[in-house]
Amino acid sequence: MVKSKSVSWDVVDGYSVWVNQLCADGVLERIDWKRLGFDRTSSWTAKRMIAGCPSVISATVVAYDRDRLPNGPKTIADLFDTENFPGKRGLWKNPQDNLEWALIADGVPIKDVYKVLGTPEGVERAFKKLDTIKKDVIWWTSGAQPVQLLADGQVVMTSAWNDRISDASKNAGKHFQIMWDAAKWELETSG
Repeated sequence: MVKSKSVSWDVVDGYSVWVNQLCADGVLERIDWKRLGFDRTSSWTAKRMIAGCPSVISATVVAYDRDRLPNGPKTIADLFDTENFPGKRGLWKNPQDNLEWALIADGVPIKDVYKVLGTPEGVERAFKKLDTIKKDVIWWTSGAQPVQLLADGQVVMTSAWNDRISDASKNAGKHFQIMWDAAKWELETSG
């Protein structure tokens, strides 16, 4: 719409990294926070927002079917434990979350994950850990897929967005559970 000079929307909803990138590309306008009477320094999340404001918080979690795994995974290390939890795993086909989880499962304290991941050795370590489950991974690319993979029994556990799993449990009568250890939260932003 911006490129065609035919803008009909005032506000859009999207991931925070997209909103900031679209602003940097000149597609979205910067928000004049002072004009709105908002002190951006009062909130960690608001400090990061240049063209939008947080509208939804969700998390990427590990989900499983309680009917198939009554004593399901308890820690992120269980995602990588194919001996005690045999079967396929679903993972988002995106380095986001997977690299962090691999390092945590490999013993890196959460507070040090990005320091370690910021080095070539840390990235190599994360991929080495992911290699331990490589043959057991089914990669997904859209938010509906992890729910379907669990429902069809194609995977014993999967990364997923918490709201999709909660919705399937509540509205579709599934016995899906969320394992919250090392959950990775994300802001969706209106810009």
